[in-house]
Amino acid sequence: MKSYLFKIYVLGYLNEYHLNSFHLNNKNNINYKKFKTIKVAHYLKIPVNFLKVFISFIAFFEIPITILVLCFLFTKYSLLYLATKSINITNKKLMFGYHVDEFDFHNMMNSTDLNLPEITIVKLPSINFEYSDYKSISIFSGLDFRDILKSYFYSIELIFYMNNKYGEKDFFFRSYSSFEYFLCYFFTKKSNLSNIYYFDALVDRFAYLHGGLKHETIFIQHGNVSDKMRHKKIGKVNYAYYLNKKQKENCEKILFNNKPGFSFMKQSVFNPTSNKLLKNKLKNILLICNMLFFEKEKEIIEDLSKKNINLYVKPHPHSLFDPYEKLNISNNFVILQREDFPKVDIVISYSSTLATAYENYGIKVLNYDDELFKYKYEKI
Repeated sequence: MKSYLFKIYVLGYLNEYHLNSFHLNNKNNINYKKFKTIKVAHYLKIPVNFLKVFISFIAFFEIPITILVLCFLFTKYSLLYLATKSINITNKKLMFGYHVDEFDFHNMMNSTDLNLPEITIVKLPSINFEYSDYKSISIFSGLDFRDILKSYFYSIELIFYMNNKYGEKDFFFRSYSSFEYFLCYFFTKKSNLSNIYYFDALVDRFAYLHGGLKHETIFIQHGNVSDKMRHKKIGKVNYAYYLNKKQKENCEKILFNNKPGFSFMKQSVFNPTSNKLLKNKLKNILLICNMLFFEKEKEIIEDLSKKNINLYVKPHPHSLFDPYEKLNISNNFVILQREDFPKVDIVISYSSTLATAYENYGIKVLNYDDELFKYKYEKI
């Protein structure tokens, strides 16, 4: 059991790298350290160069620092457990509260035909979102103290396992986060089989966790699955909500061991408007951004700024705006906020859910991982 949990924890992080590395830059040769530096900076919302200065220092003291963090978490979780009443959880429709933006979460859930008031969010201690439209329970209501102890010792053991396997790069796996992952495992292990689990994870540790459950599971797609990548399948699901027909084919081929019942997600939730468009009758082009692709985005911005078009740049909602604001000083484009979805003529993007929403809406999308991307881009 423990070796399996360690395995899917590592798989989840490595999948993230392999699924992105083939189109991260023009040379397709970004290494794992650079990839995770960008990801960790993105997660912490600090500049990449600022993080690089401290990487060696943090890595050198990583094990004692991480153990101290886990000791703090153990104390915190133990107190939360003592303050939480244990309940009998049966015949519930459960979903773990993830580190997903609340705005995105509501959009995702509202695009299904699920009866949302029936879903109960299992709140993890690190999640600050209230999920006010949903019933919720604490994860500690379905655990006993032995589960917290096991999760704590598993987390410490994982630190040394990862350090032996990857040396000083263990920092990039954020092993302290495994504490909650182990808590989730023990919660599901104790969970009555009458409960149903909903999840939106694609290839991370939580995807494998749900794919291996004996319970009925419902998958809600949040993020694209590329048909170019191969990795260990996450397991089986009973029902799935897909973004579109192409994504259904990709998920059944690449993610699942079975072909579940399915529905397509409603696109009426996505309704781009002309509110933010410049009134000059030029072609409107939207660039959907993610800091992982910043070098490529920079090239596109600098190139399109020279052309007689209107360019709109939409940073990822979890990214810093600074790099784009600095580019905006010497280049002509409009920076969009998270709530802005302009009805443009063409969209340029990495393989993003938002790009798929635009495509489903009927707007032309140029995707980086399209073999004809360069040809289509030059036609703009």
